[in-house]
Amino acid sequence: MALLVIAILHANNWRDIPSDGERRVTTVAGVLGDRGSLTYYGCLVFAPFFLDMAFIAVPRLAGGPLPPMPLTFLVVLLALPNALRLWGRAVRRAAPRSPLDFVVLDGATARHNLVFGLLSTAAVVLEGIVKWG
Repeated sequence: MALLVIAILHANNWRDIPSDGERRVTTVAGVLGDRGSLTYYGCLVFAPFFLDMAFIAVPRLAGGPLPPMPLTFLVVLLALPNALRLWGRAVRRAAPRSPLDFVVLDGATARHNLVFGLLSTAAVVLEGIVKWG
């Protein structure tokens, strides 16, 4: 979830690179530039899915002392299509389908964070139901 919060902030800073540069404001987006910001944004948006899958699979495959994340967390994959739409907006930033696609990327990322968080909460509730049921 923290990575998605950073993605929201990064999308905002990425959009503001030109005005920040005029004001001599330094942000990660400004340091990375446009292409680096695209790569960083992709990592921030997709890493939560990879981490969840790793926390589900690796302890099951490798054994060891750490318990695996419950299988109910597979429900977060329902948010993957939205993450792919965000990625499409970011990739098309120079020639957006709609004039506001890139401008509102931070807000769209915030909505994605909400969906991901709600699905994560649902996974915890489902795990409780499965264990108690």
